[in-house]
Amino acid sequence: MAAIAPITGVRSIPPYQHPPPNQPSKPAPKAYKVNHLTNIQMLRRTLVLDLSTAFGFGTTFGYLWWYGYHLPRVRARDNYYSRLEQERAAAQE
Repeated sequence: MAAIAPITGVRSIPPYQHPPPNQPSKPAPKAYKVNHLTNIQMLRRTLVLDLSTAFGFGTTFGYLWWYGYHLPRVRARDNYYSRLEQERAAAQE
């Protein structure tokens, strides 16, 4: 029986090197240190932003609708009925 030739071009994988015991890891450089917000802080910040935006836009568009659409329509309706009532009163005299 003939021997099988080894596969060429395959490198051997070096064994895992364990870190030396009782050696603290290096702290991250100051440029990489980030003040991470906790999930609760992020939720609170997002909630405050969402609520303030909602109340701000709601109040603004509420005023726009009330003073820009509703009150002019009510005035026009009241003027129409007061004019109609004056015409009826003038017709009865």
